[in-house]
Amino acid sequence: MSGAIAPITPWVPVLGMIASGILGFAAAFIPTWWARKEERNQSYQARHRERMERAYRLALAVRNDYGSMFSQVLRHVHTGSKFEFSDNREIAPLLELEMLVTLYLDELSDSWASLKVSTEQFGKELARVVSGELDANKLTEKQKVCDEFVRLHGDVQRAIQELQRDISKNVVP
Repeated sequence: MSGAIAPITPWVPVLGMIASGILGFAAAFIPTWWARKEERNQSYQARHRERMERAYRLALAVRNDYGSMFSQVLRHVHTGSKFEFSDNREIAPLLELEMLVTLYLDELSDSWASLKVSTEQFGKELARVVSGELDANKLTEKQKVCDEFVRLHGDVQRAIQELQRDISKNVVP
C-alpha cells in the first residue's frame, strides 16, 4: 500500500500550492467582479432615471406648448389675432421626447404612440386654421372649430398624462 502512495507523495506540496493559488485567485477575483457588476448596474439605473426624468420634463414642456397653441387658436378664431410662433430652443420638446423614447426608453413606446397621434391631429387642425381655411364671418363655423380644438387639446392632455403615468411607473426610486 505504501508503494502506491509513494509516487504521489512528492507532488502533495505542489498540488497544495496550486490549490491555494486557485483559491486565492478566486477570493480576489470574485469580489472585484461582483463590485464592478454592481457598479455597472447602478450606473445604468442612474442613466435610466435621468432619461426618465428628462422625458417627464419634456412632457411638461409639450403640455405647456400645446396649451399655448390652444389659447392662441381660440383667440385667433374669436378675435382674429395673429399667431406667435417663436421658439428659441435648439430642439423642440416633442422632437427631443421622440428621440429619447425611440433611442432609450422603449418601455414608453405605447404611450408615445398615443401622444404622437393626438399631436398630429392637433397639428393638422392648427394648420387648417393658420392657413386661413376658416370662414371668420360664420359664428357656427367658429363654434365648430373651437369645439374641435377643445376635443383635440383634451386628447393631447390625456396622452401626456398617460405618458407621465408610464414614466412614473418605470422610474426606480
